Amino acid sequence: MNPDFDDESVTSRKYSRYPYSRYGRPSGARKGKDAGSRKWIWIFAVIVMVVAGSGLLIGTGMIAGTSLNQYLPFPKKLKSLQLLHNGERVTLEDNARIVLNPRDTLQVLDWETDGWIRWGTKLAGKDLPLGLIQKRATLVGSLWPNESFETPKEFELQVVWREVLLGKVLGVVQLDARDWLQKAQAITDPEQRIGYLLKALAENPGNVLVKTQLATTYLEHKKYAQAATLFEEIAEKGKSREVLENLLKAYQSQGKLQQALNVYLDLIKLTTDDDIFKQFVQYIHKQRDKNLVTEFLARNQRDFPKEFQMNVVLMMAELHTQNRDWGRAAAAYEEAIRRGARDQNVYYNLAIAYQQNKDYSRSARAMSVYVQKNPKDLKSQVELAQLQEKQGALDQARATYEAILKEDPHQEKILVRLIAVLEKSGDKAALRTNYQRLVKLDPKNKVAQFNLGVLHYEAKNWAEATTAFEGVAGLDPRDLESRKHLLDLYRKQKNAKGEISMLKQLVALQPDQGGYLESLFSIYDKKQDYRAMVDLFKELSKGRPDSVQMHQYLLYGLLKTGNKKGALAELEQLIRLQPNDKKHLRQAANLYEELGNYAEAAKKLEQLLKLDPKNKEAQDDYLRIRSRLLGTQKPKPTKGGNR
Repeated sequence: MNPDFDDESVTSRKYSRYPYSRYGRPSGARKGKDAGSRKWIWIFAVIVMVVAGSGLLIGTGMIAGTSLNQYLPFPKKLKSLQLLHNGERVTLEDNARIVLNPRDTLQVLDWETDGWIRWGTKLAGKDLPLGLIQKRATLVGSLWPNESFETPKEFELQVVWREVLLGKVLGVVQLDARDWLQKAQAITDPEQRIGYLLKALAENPGNVLVKTQLATTYLEHKKYAQAATLFEEIAEKGKSREVLENLLKAYQSQGKLQQALNVYLDLIKLTTDDDIFKQFVQYIHKQRDKNLVTEFLARNQRDFPKEFQMNVVLMMAELHTQNRDWGRAAAAYEEAIRRGARDQNVYYNLAIAYQQNKDYSRSARAMSVYVQKNPKDLKSQVELAQLQEKQGALDQARATYEAILKEDPHQEKILVRLIAVLEKSGDKAALRTNYQRLVKLDPKNKVAQFNLGVLHYEAKNWAEATTAFEGVAGLDPRDLESRKHLLDLYRKQKNAKGEISMLKQLVALQPDQGGYLESLFSIYDKKQDYRAMVDLFKELSKGRPDSVQMHQYLLYGLLKTGNKKGALAELEQLIRLQPNDKKHLRQAANLYEELGNYAEAAKKLEQLLKLDPKNKEAQDDYLRIRSRLLGTQKPKPTKGGNR
């Protein structure tokens, strides 16, 4: 027997309506010691009276047309049956109905008929083994030892007189809620268990224990909808942690987010348990429908216990952030701070929300608070400086970057950001200083070297500028700008060697820029170093065999050194490249004649006359050379092959 059961609510018996008669004396009661002799005297007297009375009635005609039996003292109908049910005397009328339980006790005490005498009446049972129930109180279940009573057992208690039925009391033996519950607890099959519990609940619909066990069984066997319905009914009568936790599980298993959130709120209000609130937060983070969760929190924010309200506001802020609703996210973080939030991350998240909302001033203010609380957080300090840049607070940004570099001078990226701020502010001296720091940190940074060179150049620090541009040229053998600057710097510093070296490099990089060749020619011509000039241009011409300018400078140098054969070779190249140039033909003819090569001299003059047939000087020279070839005239000296 379950101690939690209410006997009154579960085992109360059901009786049909009937009037109670006065209690008679139980059958078998003892009388005096002369009871036997007196009994026969009375029987004899009654018989005499009945016979006499019958004769009188017949003689007077009173029974004419009627049955004689109604005037006789014999029983014709049952008036009541007296039982002892669970120790309580009960009087039932004819055709009354009694509901019994197998655990009940029952005893027949007496019965009353409408006759004057009861001699010959007896008790009979239909579908009922009378057994000992006429002698003592007997356990009802023992009357049918093989019955389970899962199907109600019906029977009749009949009173008869000389085999004539006088009346009956109808009875039914059935299980009550306690029996069904005990069966449910004893069975392992879930479907049978549920069936027994449903019958127990039908017997006692208001019994919370039965309802709880049925709901728990539903939950254990994944019948979540049925479990939720029952737990809801139980919770309406009184909310407990266990009931709410089971209801929550049923809702969560069905994916009913709104209902689960409501139950979580009830649980938190009921228990104020930190662990339950943490579970609530974790549950929210797993949900995809962020809008529904956000609306729930906004609607029920003030229904949470006060100790959790700040955290609810923070959850709302986080959800707004996930939804990219930056304005509402910032407002929620501000409210959390007003409610006493001291977590440093709140200020960081607030700064990000303001930043995304393009409110850089407030973002920088929040980030500044966060940085004060986390002075070692380099990333946040950088973000603060960038925010200060965005709002145009260059001095603040500069101070922030310099503070970072003071702690760690090797932060190259921070140095680059500081330089960017200094470029906006136009502080050239600070720029030179910090570019020098950057070049020390990264000597291969070509851009830093170049910018440093420009800064020194603008400041007329020729030596420092030269060093910087030489660094760039060393890093990139094809960088033109650094070499142009170096050419200028070498000239400013009268560094002829450096100038020549740089001109050679520029000629190699920009062969079509004749100015560099002309500069080289001028340098060597001014120095009258013609052999060096010839060597230089011979070397340069290897890569540019068709450069007219190059061959002209070579011709000049070769003539200056007296190398007529070499000069003729350059003239031939020039005639090839410029076949219509009369000057080159005239010069070549003269050199060939000076060297005694009259045939070649004549050919050059013929070419010249084709271009300029009326050239009187060329005609005379041609005739003279032709005569020389024929041996009729000595050659006349020419004007020479100088340029």
